[in-house]
Amino acid sequence: MSFIFSEQVDQLIDDQIKKARILIVDDAAFNRMIVKEIYLANGFVNLDFAADGEEALRKTMKIHPDLVVLDIMMPKLDGTEYCSRIRKNTEFKQMPILVQSTLVNSETKAKIFTAGATDFIGKPIDPKELIARTNIHLENQNLVRRLVSYQERIKSEVDQAADMLGSLLPEQRQIDVFSRRYQMQIGSFFKPISEIGGDFWGQRPISEKQFAFYIVDFSGHGIHSAINVFRFHTIMTEKKIVALVDPGGILTELNTQLNQLLGKGHFATVFYGIVDIAQNVLLYSGTGSPQPLLYERETGRVQALDSSGIPLGVLPDVQYDTKMISFRPDDALLLYSDAYVEAENENGEHITEEDLKANFSQMCQTGTLSAQQIVDTLVQNFQERVGNFAMDDLTLNIYRRTTGQ
Repeated sequence: MSFIFSEQVDQLIDDQIKKARILIVDDAAFNRMIVKEIYLANGFVNLDFAADGEEALRKTMKIHPDLVVLDIMMPKLDGTEYCSRIRKNTEFKQMPILVQSTLVNSETKAKIFTAGATDFIGKPIDPKELIARTNIHLENQNLVRRLVSYQERIKSEVDQAADMLGSLLPEQRQIDVFSRRYQMQIGSFFKPISEIGGDFWGQRPISEKQFAFYIVDFSGHGIHSAINVFRFHTIMTEKKIVALVDPGGILTELNTQLNQLLGKGHFATVFYGIVDIAQNVLLYSGTGSPQPLLYERETGRVQALDSSGIPLGVLPDVQYDTKMISFRPDDALLLYSDAYVEAENENGEHITEEDLKANFSQMCQTGTLSAQQIVDTLVQNFQERVGNFAMDDLTLNIYRRTTGQ
């Protein structure tokens, strides 16, 4: 059965090759006829002809041949100049050009190939060689076309996935609503290492005085991580999760579900917090995410919050605790993905946690920068220090209280 299928595939490929449009370019009518008869005898019927380079250029632009058999010595415009001109057009960068000539010295060949020829056939033409080289180059061209088509399809699907992933992130309009409702400045930055990544962040209202926020980093990159993000987002909308107002309890339930969904070796680090602006507190829990930095306006001190814990999806039946800390007006909380302190430039340099802590503290103490301006400055510092050598998704969030309740 597989042998029969293989034969069918080979026949289909052969049929496609035989349907290829071939342009034969030669100033001698007799030479054009010889090449024509060789092709006809081997099943090629889609043939066109040109008597010089200028006519060949016009016909190439008009009919878009799959392959050109080109003489070198011609009036008006020779084969070398034809190659040079046609290769300047991106549409014909990959079009096979088989050059035929009696001039076979190495200097001439080098000139021809430099101009853009694909292959060389000596004169007088050997029919078997012509057909063999034609088949090889047409097969290669078909492979290239299929590869390009495949890449375009994959890119289109990745772009759609990236758009879907982007639609899950809070829009600026939603951020503005949260800022007004909870008298909170919110700054954010998100950039995946590729078109799609495994970082994710979000927020949701709980009551008039409480709202929740989270930052998530799934292991790996690309499609698989993006699928896990979609899974996470779906779980976060379930009634059972929405009804919970205990960060530790939420992470415990998330872990139970993700253990059943994530593949082997996949996991997620999460920091989940709930701000209570009436009680001026932050309830939080973590699963191995980078330690968020809390700036206390009253003391001018920055402390790292404990976000330790087993990442989600690693072990079943893990219980996560909820911690509580004061979060007063003018205090600020910075969340970031591990890329910020782990990514290195080509010299092995990176931003340390102490560097980040010092920069964050200094900007908060000025009192003149908004949350978004602080985020933008931190991103600029990262780019200046690390450049384009980041090997992971990068996410930054700042929540800064503005007035008391």
